[in-house]
Amino acid sequence: MFKSHVYGRFQRSLFLLVPFLFLGGLWQLLGGGVASEPLPVAAAPSTTLDLSFSLFSDGVTLPTAIANTGVSADGRLFITQQGGQIRVLTADGTVLATPFLNIASKVSLFGENGLLGLTFDPDYDTNGYFYIYYTRLSDRNNILARYQVSSDPNVADASSEQILITVVEPKDGHNGGALAFGPDGYLYVAIGDGGLPGNDTIPPSEPQDRTSLLGKILRLDVAQSTIHAPDCGSAHYTIPSDNPFRDGAGGDCDEVWALGFRNPWRISFDRATGDLYIADVGENVREEINFQPASSSGGENYGWPCYEGEGTRYEPLCQAVSYTFPVFSYGHENGNCSVTGGYVYRGQQYPAMVGHYLFADFCSAYVWNLHPEGSGWEAHAYDFKTSLVWPSTFGENGQGELFVGDLSTGSIYQVVENSVVAPTTLAIHKTGPAESGAGAPIDYQITVTNTGSSLATGLVITDRLPVGATYLNSPGGSLQNGVVTWSVGALAAGSSVTVDFAVTALESITNFDYGAQSAGGVQVLGNTAVTTQIIAPSLSIRKVGPGHVGTGEPISYTLTVRNDGALPANNLTITDTLPVGTEMVSATDSGLAFGGVVTWNLLPLAPGGEVSVGLVVTPTTPLVDTAVIRNEFYGVSADGGYQASSQPVVTIVNGTQVFTPIVLRP
Repeated sequence: MFKSHVYGRFQRSLFLLVPFLFLGGLWQLLGGGVASEPLPVAAAPSTTLDLSFSLFSDGVTLPTAIANTGVSADGRLFITQQGGQIRVLTADGTVLATPFLNIASKVSLFGENGLLGLTFDPDYDTNGYFYIYYTRLSDRNNILARYQVSSDPNVADASSEQILITVVEPKDGHNGGALAFGPDGYLYVAIGDGGLPGNDTIPPSEPQDRTSLLGKILRLDVAQSTIHAPDCGSAHYTIPSDNPFRDGAGGDCDEVWALGFRNPWRISFDRATGDLYIADVGENVREEINFQPASSSGGENYGWPCYEGEGTRYEPLCQAVSYTFPVFSYGHENGNCSVTGGYVYRGQQYPAMVGHYLFADFCSAYVWNLHPEGSGWEAHAYDFKTSLVWPSTFGENGQGELFVGDLSTGSIYQVVENSVVAPTTLAIHKTGPAESGAGAPIDYQITVTNTGSSLATGLVITDRLPVGATYLNSPGGSLQNGVVTWSVGALAAGSSVTVDFAVTALESITNFDYGAQSAGGVQVLGNTAVTTQIIAPSLSIRKVGPGHVGTGEPISYTLTVRNDGALPANNLTITDTLPVGTEMVSATDSGLAFGGVVTWNLLPLAPGGEVSVGLVVTPTTPLVDTAVIRNEFYGVSADGGYQASSQPVVTIVNGTQVFTPIVLRP
């Protein structure tokens, strides 16, 4: 059974945050994620889903977060256990005997406290860094720390801890702790208001206080690429220049990105769009799902403790500010009590689920799918009491497949969508020029056709740059590691889409490594190579100058280049070595002299076109006799290795005593 709700778009964007609940000796915890390689945006998803949960692993205890390294070839999942361990799950769900990290001796396992968040650095494959959020046993404050993997890829270096931030907690509870790297490469940290559940008679003021980290989402530059020092933290990060409340030391905490949260339990970025989803656990009335578009510049106020959901909660604490409301909220009927935020599905196995945000309630084991619909949002609820007990966290693997952890049983399940989807097949065709000039743009077109009978979703087109080519542009695409990628999205049955990109080359190139894939593992590879022959230009150059000048007169030369070929001559360069005993007076067309050589770098020359430049020189010493100025070292070059030169030009200069021209001997 499911219940359907349609909610209008509110002007209140929010990060998904969830509180921990102490139930029957177990606690609801929150976890973190890793920003993986972007995947495409699909068309509007189906209205309802046919969901189920397939057991993936059952060898962990009190799971609070599920994360992956973000390395494409790494099939492992990493599970944080509330007690202070990180366990490694192989691609088949096997739990490795040795924990990846074990800091149980310094983690407070009490109520909502514990090891709560995990995410891996975007450059983990090169620096080995990962970040955790835990409650420290010695003082029950929450710690954001960085660790590094050891020489064993399945074991971290437990001695490598570097503390970035210590969050002083007024009480046990409402810790937050979700961690995620955004598409901007910055680390986002969700922090609760520090209050114990059930003790909100006098709600905390910290969520609305920008000088406190409590009840906030932080945004940190852990790569330290910016120059702004930490403000309310300690070390090992800097403040992004565009953080909304950055005012230097003192005053507002420069780390704050958004405020007004009670207990954010799970934040996640849509890996296709960069949008941020935030689940915030309510008090006694409403649970929230908040949406922050990728275009946000931060600074949103999500309302707590003035608002809970769309309604006022503690009206005396409301301020004359603009609040951002959730795109979806639900009440505490049917045993609901605490939201567990999830992810937008961008995997390949279940096309019908692409574009849906999935989340759950910790107490009722209801699961929802949420997606934009028209000018609002549409959600559907499904009762999974027979499958799940206490769903405490969601996570995704490197391919975007979704998993959920059950705090009660320690089981990790894969989310499955059982709709039968008609088969999709793709065809691909590529065109490009057979010939091109050296250095000239070479334009390719790739056309993909959906030859199947159903909608192709999650369509991605890729093309690897040919050896010897230099990338110019790819409208709608992006270049990474030598591969151009277009995230097309959806393609209707029988429809085609064409993408373009351009390169240059100085020698002949062949493009053959291109293809396309869509959700469900549908793939097509190009089977026709496109070869472009680089044709060198045919250039000629001539130079004219005076045969005789008087003493003290400058010598003016004109150099003319003609393109005698059928293709443009690119990166045209004319050079002229100053004759012995002369110096340059001037050169037209921005000619520059260096080391005795004058150089002109000119625009491409069309077939049949001509271009002329001028050079004026003068003898460097006074003449007392007849002098012969011989200009012979000049030429022209262009892309493709083409060069041309011509005959010397000789000029006789009369001295003060000799005025009769002489004949130059060769």
